[in-house]
Amino acid sequence: MEDGPAVTARGVTSSLDLGLYQVEKFAGAEVRALIQAQMDYR
Repeated sequence: MEDGPAVTARGVTSSLDLGLYQVEKFAGAEVRALIQAQMDYR
């Protein structure tokens, strides 16, 4: 959940989604896709 400057996630695997979300937000969708492919995470 994003609420102003705070971004949170709940659960073990949702932290992966949160990390990918932040990568995309700050570095772009191409970088996120590269990292996601390296992680083999759908």
